[in-house]
Amino acid sequence: MPVYPACPASALQENSGIHVVCDGKEIALFKMEGRYFACSNRCPHAGARLSEGFLSGTVVTCPWHGWSFDMNPGETPPRDGVLRYEVIEENGELKVVLPG
Repeated sequence: MPVYPACPASALQENSGIHVVCDGKEIALFKMEGRYFACSNRCPHAGARLSEGFLSGTVVTCPWHGWSFDMNPGETPPRDGVLRYEVIEENGELKVVLPG
């Protein structure tokens, strides 16, 4: 799968999220519980940017209508309309793995 540069790791503080674009795709990138997570940046309900959502543990809550999405769902990918992506930290840079 292709790997795309996203941003410096220093751009994210604990319990924060930002919007990045990788290969033309809008991605929400988070740092929660000391780990990095990435997902599609639009809530499937009304299109709010998840990068602006509220964070608790590994859960992102949509800032508009309160839908919640766990970024660490376990072994079975959830069917909630939000795509999750692997994040790689390498030499102080964050990279997102997108499906080819």
